[in-house]
Amino acid sequence: MLTYMRKRSKSWITKFIFGAIIIVFVFWGGSAYWSKEANKVAKIDRYIITQQQFAKAYSDALRLYQARLGDAFTPEVLAQLDLKKTVLDQMINDYIVNDEARKLGVSVSDEELQEAIRTFPAFQQNGQFSLDSYKRLLQYQRMTPAEFEEQQRKAFFQQRVYSMITENIIVSPQEVEAYYQYQNDSFNLHYLSVDAQSFSKDAVVGDEEAAAYYETNKERYKIAPRIVLTAVLFPVERYFDEAAVSVDEARDYYDSHRQEFAEEAKIHGRHILIRVPQDADQTTIDKKRAAAQKIYDQVKAGGNFAELAKKYSEDPGTSAAGGDIGTVPQSSLPASMAEAFSGMKHGEVRGPVQTALGFHVLKLEKKSEAKQRSFEEVSASIVERMRHQRAKIIARDEAGNAHMELFEQGINDLAGYAESKGLETREIGPFAEGENIGIAGSEEFVRQAFTLPQGEIGAVVETDEGCIIYMVKEKIAARIPEFQEIRSRVVEDVLAQKSLEKAKEHAGDLAKKTLAELNAMSPESTGEFRRTSYLVPKLGMIEGLQDDLGSLQEPKVYTHRNTVYVVWLKEKKEALASGAGENELKRIREELLSRKKEMAIEAFIEEARKRHDVVIDYAKIT
Repeated sequence: MLTYMRKRSKSWITKFIFGAIIIVFVFWGGSAYWSKEANKVAKIDRYIITQQQFAKAYSDALRLYQARLGDAFTPEVLAQLDLKKTVLDQMINDYIVNDEARKLGVSVSDEELQEAIRTFPAFQQNGQFSLDSYKRLLQYQRMTPAEFEEQQRKAFFQQRVYSMITENIIVSPQEVEAYYQYQNDSFNLHYLSVDAQSFSKDAVVGDEEAAAYYETNKERYKIAPRIVLTAVLFPVERYFDEAAVSVDEARDYYDSHRQEFAEEAKIHGRHILIRVPQDADQTTIDKKRAAAQKIYDQVKAGGNFAELAKKYSEDPGTSAAGGDIGTVPQSSLPASMAEAFSGMKHGEVRGPVQTALGFHVLKLEKKSEAKQRSFEEVSASIVERMRHQRAKIIARDEAGNAHMELFEQGINDLAGYAESKGLETREIGPFAEGENIGIAGSEEFVRQAFTLPQGEIGAVVETDEGCIIYMVKEKIAARIPEFQEIRSRVVEDVLAQKSLEKAKEHAGDLAKKTLAELNAMSPESTGEFRRTSYLVPKLGMIEGLQDDLGSLQEPKVYTHRNTVYVVWLKEKKEALASGAGENELKRIREELLSRKKEMAIEAFIEEARKRHDVVIDYAKIT
């Protein structure tokens, strides 16, 4: 199992985040079957997922990832997540699991459903179910009770099937020990970097060579098709005056979402770590404690904490910053550190404090206590948020009515229609699919726009700023430019290719040297990190590197963009489960149990999919 999980570690991360932040609810009503058939992204038996349904689910997932990961949600991360395929698979699997539930005779009675809904915290006031809160919150989400209850019934179906599949799964002590070691082994790598750019000065490219490269790689230079759109805007701000929110409504929202307004206790501190090996005997432990005590005494005698941290701390992540751990939630710290910090005053130093890593000398810079922000503190922001949401609903309704009017009356003059209604228009483009058009969350509607003929009006599009209705004003066909038109670019590409090949050749020669010879070349070090780290320090996300950590006793060569790396193991510290606390082992046991259950569910779905005719139009999701 551990081998399987090593191979699947990235997918587990993806699924953990994905499962934690998104539930896709899909409604299948609306257009006729054959209309859906022509517009399908996927088909399961006779069940169809349309482009619009997929676009909505993907857009929701994309926004949630952006909110969750912030600046860390880079194009590289998006590519690694393969989010479009993940979303579509989730939609297909949802249908299949519910179909299997029916075949297995799984049922959810109306009474069970009603009882479950009555216990939802969001629908309760003073510990009791409130019908008014139930209706108001569903109305706020533009959802009918029947729609919501059908969603919950499907969720219960799935949960019961999953329970049937996983009820006999257990985790052995040996699995816990192996996975603890897998998570906590630490590595430090040596590496040499070879910049391809350093070989470019010796490379020469003639016209004949460049022309031959162009002929072989013409498709690489194809200028993608582009389009120009005319858009009618329905901005949220236009409807603010119609979107009144009462204090009582804001109070209801506050009461049912109190967790949103709870502020966790936070700590800004510094530490100096003296590491204790996982398998240390009592003599070693006592020596390490004494070393930490000596540093504590130096600080108390007037020593500069930050300078002592730089000199003595064995935490590579904070030592260079004078031991500064930043401002972090108190609950994220090891229990003994959190407890010590919570009892300290600003500027106070305490130690040694023992954790699973070793002994710490601590200094508190600042702390803030946990508190619940009062309704009075947050009421203005709640009203503004709800008002914005309601204005967006009005904008959506107005755009929907306008779209229907355009369709029913056969109006193709979008600009003229907008002028008659006092609406603003905007011309967008020309642009290629995938280019940023300046509208947040526009990726899916842009993709759909490319499928429409010139002069066609697309569906209503919801954006962060409101809604738009667009028409394809112009379509510009793809073309491959002539060689002379892009000669300089081709020459640059040939130079880059030749330089990279030279860099790879040089790195290959370096990798043939002995470790002693390589170590004498002043290699850089990554610093200590764990196998489960998202990125390798200083090297980032290099394909295959983390999978090879167990075999880097000999140097290996990796290429990332225009740099080639020769990488080998400097040091590996093995973790032993005997050094873990009971809480840590319990956490691992629960995580492994969850993952084994997920593996069982995956296997069930994989087998179930074989019993269904699943057709996917990948061209419509790429």
